Parts: sequence; C-alpha cells; structure tokens
Amino acid sequence: MAKRHFHFTSPEEIEAAFYTAFVQADSDVMEALWAKEDALCVHPGSHAIKGYDEIVRSWAHIFTDAAATDLKLRVIQRHHYDDIAVHVLEEHISVSGSKVPAAIVIATNVYKKYDEGWLIVEHHASVIQSKHEGQTLQ
Repeated sequence: MAKRHFHFTSPEEIEAAFYTAFVQADSDVMEALWAKEDALCVHPGSHAIKGYDEIVRSWAHIFTDAAATDLKLRVIQRHHYDDIAVHVLEEHISVSGSKVPAAIVIATNVYKKYDEGWLIVEHHASVIQSKHEGQTLQ
C-alpha cells in the first residue's frame, strides 16, 4: 500500500489531523504526520520514544484492538514562531458513548515547518488527576 502524503499549511491543520487519526485509530494517517528526523513521543506512563520508525510502531500498537473513542480538547496555550509551534492541550478521552472521561491528559505538541509543510516533531502526554477548576493537588 502506498504511503499517505499531506501538505499541512498550519500547525492547527496538522493538529486537527493528528486528533482525527487518534480518534479513528488510523495508523496510516498517523504515520504521515511525523517528521522523519529528530521526532520524540512520550505516551502516558511511557518512556521517551525516539525516532520515526519507533514512534509509528508505538501508535500502531496503541491502535490495535482500540475501543471506539470520543475526544474533547481544551486549548491551554499556543505559541507560534517562524517555523516552530508549541501547543499545550487538555485531552478528555472517553469510550464512545460515555459521558465520563476515562482519562484526562495534558499534551504538549511541537510542530515544525518543513519544505513539505508542517509535521509533528514532539508529542508528550501525561495523565492528570481529576480535579475541580482552580483546585491544586497540594
């Protein structure tokens, strides 16, 4: 099967494709979103995964037998520079049809602009404890 190729013109466009691939458990699309060099991914509870091949393999493993997922995102912060963008989001992940999130994750996504468009260079996700707005963990 031929590899998919996209040309994303903004960090927001590739971010939307990333989360669509996540919800749809689409390994082929996920594979097309990552930079081939210097990529890094940290899944919740995981060690740092370095390198394109290892990252693509990790997503394929996650998507194997994945339950249908609903995802709600809340943007916490976005910074854009010439060819780098850093987005911090709160991901509310639940099994499709459930009103209660199975996990709340803070994700930092780093995108870099290449000649072929924007690609993901880093994704770091950490599960957070459920808390009320304004409450601290202390």
